[in-house]
Amino acid sequence: MTNNYSTLTELFSAIADAIRFKSGTVDAISAKNFPELIMDIKSYTKYQYNNSKVVEITPYMFYSNQDITSVDCPNVTTIGDNAFANCANLERVFVSDGVTYVGADAFKGCHCTIYLDCEPNGFDDHWNPDDCEVMLLTKTYNISKTSYDSVIAKSYANTVGEHHLYVCGAGRAKPIHADMNSSDAAAWYDIRRTITTIVVAAGVTDIGDDFMFAGFANLASVYIYGPISDLGRAAFDGCVTLTDFNIPDSVTRLCSDAFYDCTNLVSIVIPVSVTRIDSRVFKNCTNLIAINYKGTVTQWRSINTEAT
Repeated sequence: MTNNYSTLTELFSAIADAIRFKSGTVDAISAKNFPELIMDIKSYTKYQYNNSKVVEITPYMFYSNQDITSVDCPNVTTIGDNAFANCANLERVFVSDGVTYVGADAFKGCHCTIYLDCEPNGFDDHWNPDDCEVMLLTKTYNISKTSYDSVIAKSYANTVGEHHLYVCGAGRAKPIHADMNSSDAAAWYDIRRTITTIVVAAGVTDIGDDFMFAGFANLASVYIYGPISDLGRAAFDGCVTLTDFNIPDSVTRLCSDAFYDCTNLVSIVIPVSVTRIDSRVFKNCTNLIAINYKGTVTQWRSINTEAT
């Protein structure tokens, strides 16, 4: 280990900070210089970094980390210089409304989508999203299914009027239009036709209600990180620009009409966790040519199926 510390006390303190960081119990890394500790942190940050306890992402914290793909730290207030520079596989970063500073070159060399819940006032002039797509928050919808849940959906827009939808929080979601008055429902109808990407965060456990994302006429990409168990009835009905879909490994049931009228759906991946496929799941999917099942032939034959 390279000695970047003036005393052994500082070194041991830095190691302790890193260990607490990995377990999600520390607010910020306080080590003066810790590039040799990043290798240890990588195993924790692979794929997604979601941590509600972290309030500061310090300079160079994830510099050149090739494992991290998504970042969502809702209580972060500061993102330091070069914090995510050269993270070549970083796809999405959610910057909450509490962020007051993003440092120089924070996203230099990245090609990700940055979702801003705040105006970039006070950010360094060179925070460098040059190669990234920046999406600004347009509206937040409360879509909790019961009083015990706290699921919301945020719509973001870019400069050419495309929208992304981010479903986050904790618990079970209901269709976004469920409790809208007529004027809000009409506005939502217009917005959903411009949505190209949907991201469902890790805390969301259920999107099983009917027609959850039906009629998203320009939907191209769906990323589901929550441990959902089923795709609800007609969940993606009429998503005519959807060409491929990777069903999460947590899903056990494909409900009826889940992909009804997805006329440009070409390929779909079904995990071994699926034990039931209801009727008409792929009705009118006239271009579907590849159903990729992750299990064995015996496992496929054991799935409870209706006419699909």
